[in-house]
Amino acid sequence: MNGLNNVAITGNLTRDPVLKDINDGENQVVSFGVGRSRKKADSDERVSEFYEVEAWGTLAANIARSLSKGDPVCVIGKLRYDQYEVDDIKRNRTYLVASHAGPDLRYREAEVKSNGSE
Repeated sequence: MNGLNNVAITGNLTRDPVLKDINDGENQVVSFGVGRSRKKADSDERVSEFYEVEAWGTLAANIARSLSKGDPVCVIGKLRYDQYEVDDIKRNRTYLVASHAGPDLRYREAEVKSNGSE
């Protein structure tokens, strides 16, 4: 049942991706936000939705180099739910861990370059 957790979102980057080195540069993680606006089914009212996304490794580096705030994007990944405490206050966070990401070609053209990996 692992495959049932796949999620696909489209929208625009709400901020520039932030790339961080993990374990003295052995790995990288990028975080960014995706926002979208949609029309409610029962009215003309529009609703905004915002998603937090992170990606790891080569995908993280490619996102940081290729995408910036405002770019239309498609992201596929798995939902993740974390619980933690800050100053004895329980908090939780739901976010998307991306396995695939790229520009939404409905709105942009893209030039694809190989990074040497397959």
